[in-house]
Amino acid sequence: MGKNSNVNIKKISIITLSVFVILTIAILAYLWLFDQSYMCNGGKADESNASILQKAITAYMIDTNDKALTFGENDLAISGFERVLRKLHETIKINDVSYMPYLDLPEGMTIEERWRIQNNRKYKGFKITIYTKSDYKVEVVPYEYENVLIFTDSKLP
Repeated sequence: MGKNSNVNIKKISIITLSVFVILTIAILAYLWLFDQSYMCNGGKADESNASILQKAITAYMIDTNDKALTFGENDLAISGFERVLRKLHETIKINDVSYMPYLDLPEGMTIEERWRIQNNRKYKGFKITIYTKSDYKVEVVPYEYENVLIFTDSKLP
């Protein structure tokens, strides 16, 4: 009876270990899939935000004919991504003509919160490219580096 008892204990130990290993693998697989789903959704949100920014910048440029994104100001030294983003949320006055904000900000939310990258594992910011040789051609994409505004003479991609 002693030998038979040892065999049963070993069987129970092997079964317990097998169940533990299977559960561990299942949990890790679930976490991996959840993480992938999170990353995909964050990426889609960032792409959606890039599209919204692109449409707003294009509409502004067409309405105002301001292809240099000066927003009616003479100081081009302060041109940059953050300035463009801030100006698109404001009423802009150019040559005594007022233009309503091109971007809305939800109540109680800051510009930084609204346009924060969702998938921060893949992206760090947005890249705005203004193609100066093409009328009103703007490209905005989530970017693996910090926010950047680029004016280029190159051909369209």
